[in-house]
Amino acid sequence: MTAGRPPFYFHAVYLINLASDDGKVNPRSESTLAGYLAAADRLGIDGVIFHVGSHRGTGFEAALPGITGRMQRALERADPKRSRLLIENNAGAGDSVGRRFEEIRAMLDALGGDQRVRACFDTCHAFASGYDLRTEETARQTIDEWERVVGVDTLEVVHTNDSLTGLGSNRDRHANIGQGEIGEEGFRALLHDPRLAKVPFILEVPGFEGLGPDAENVAILRRLAA
Repeated sequence: MTAGRPPFYFHAVYLINLASDDGKVNPRSESTLAGYLAAADRLGIDGVIFHVGSHRGTGFEAALPGITGRMQRALERADPKRSRLLIENNAGAGDSVGRRFEEIRAMLDALGGDQRVRACFDTCHAFASGYDLRTEETARQTIDEWERVVGVDTLEVVHTNDSLTGLGSNRDRHANIGQGEIGEEGFRALLHDPRLAKVPFILEVPGFEGLGPDAENVAILRRLAA
């Protein structure tokens, strides 16, 4: 991060599906991701957060070589000098890739530890996938699990969102901070976890006026971080 300014990130469109075996979807997804990454690098953006997509029943292990091959080709086409690809964990609906921490680790390993590829941890998605964040103890255990499986050194940013639906629901329904099933205690624990002290927390919430991230959500996080 450049001194004096916060990090900036793109979020790629949800239409990208690197896990598909569709001959039309594959090249379009790869090209779109490469385009995002190249544009981010030209503009001085730190990274591109993206969802890998759905394997549509083929299974993660079968889809893995195609996923990482397309990621590698996107990196080769964009040839970024500073921007990185950030794999975001998924809420777990359908056959989505990245719902379990082990899948994120497997993708990073298959890319040979390429430092241009890191991860984004979404609190709502993790909770929907069965990782409890509601208390100080369970939030710590979830970050323990991330550290053990994926590695804190791979974590570039936290998408900070409460969840409208319950633990293990596999539904991606964001709520304002403290207004959902996670609640304030869990976010307080994350904000005070020393392993996350230098990781940016980015709001991705509906907002109290329905207009997206707002000052009120920021104020809640600042209060919880105090």
